[in-house]
Amino acid sequence: MAAARAADLDRIGQHCLEIVKAITEALSIEQEPVGKRITARITLLDTASHS
Repeated sequence: MAAARAADLDRIGQHCLEIVKAITEALSIEQEPVGKRITARITLLDTASHS
């Protein structure tokens, strides 16, 4: 799995990985022949059942 990079104001792109990693239960990044596949598992609160 790739690691989030340190903040670099001169870098273009990839800034969202830090945010995604912070809010997910699980994050996987797989290299593909023409890019990468990113899978993120995020817990959602069911507010309808808490009314």
